[in-house]
Amino acid sequence: MKQYLAIACKLITDSSWNTEWEVHSQIFGVDKYIRQGRLLRSQTFRDQDYSACVLDTFNQIFEKEGAEKTKAFVGYVLDNALKEAGEEFKSKNAYFINLINTDNRNNVEIERIQINFNKFINLKDVPDGFYRDLHDEINRAYNFGLYSVIPFLLRKFMENLIIDILRKKYTAQNIDIYYDVRNHKCHSFSQIVSNFESKLEDFKTIEKNLDLEFIKRVNAYRESGNSTAHSISIKFGTAEISKLRDSSEDVEYILKLLIRVLNLI
Repeated sequence: MKQYLAIACKLITDSSWNTEWEVHSQIFGVDKYIRQGRLLRSQTFRDQDYSACVLDTFNQIFEKEGAEKTKAFVGYVLDNALKEAGEEFKSKNAYFINLINTDNRNNVEIERIQINFNKFINLKDVPDGFYRDLHDEINRAYNFGLYSVIPFLLRKFMENLIIDILRKKYTAQNIDIYYDVRNHKCHSFSQIVSNFESKLEDFKTIEKNLDLEFIKRVNAYRESGNSTAHSISIKFGTAEISKLRDSSEDVEYILKLLIRVLNLI
């Protein structure tokens, strides 16, 4: 198990700095281990001890929660990391990937989450694997009762769809609409929505329902997602859960309309 955790740590931390530790850990109920150490700070500041912090966290979860939960959590994070890493990274790290896969077959079978459940959102025409994974992650969080994660994931879904719409419509020649060239990152979601709103006339022939009222609906979920992302502890009582469930139809409408616009550009 120790070897498995070390190899998984290497693959995860070598592949990217952008692992969504808080979201993934809440899905498996191990978020307290993520928040109590230096992992998040080390990731934010790209410290040299980042991989050591990740491995230390894995070992803490193993010692406190046991092998079954640790295998499920680490395996899930690793799967997501490898999906995002691309073929070049997989090729360069084929030895370690094969080693960990062999270990899984012989000793450590990673628990897969495959259960039948009701869906919070049910989208058919999802643009690509990134959005399909996000779609499935929202539904898993909903069925596991991890309601505080959902606003953050919905915000991420809407934000990336609008960025893709602006990128596709205006191309790299007008990159400043969605990207902060000076700081080498996308604009804040609030700025992206504002820029999108200023360009609504350009989309009238594509989708007539893309109007100021629609922007207000997007902003409501943007603000809700912001509150979740920046709060250390979010408590969802009966009223909040009921409100979230009632929003399912509205969420689907917003996402479907954004996907339709993206596809029609």
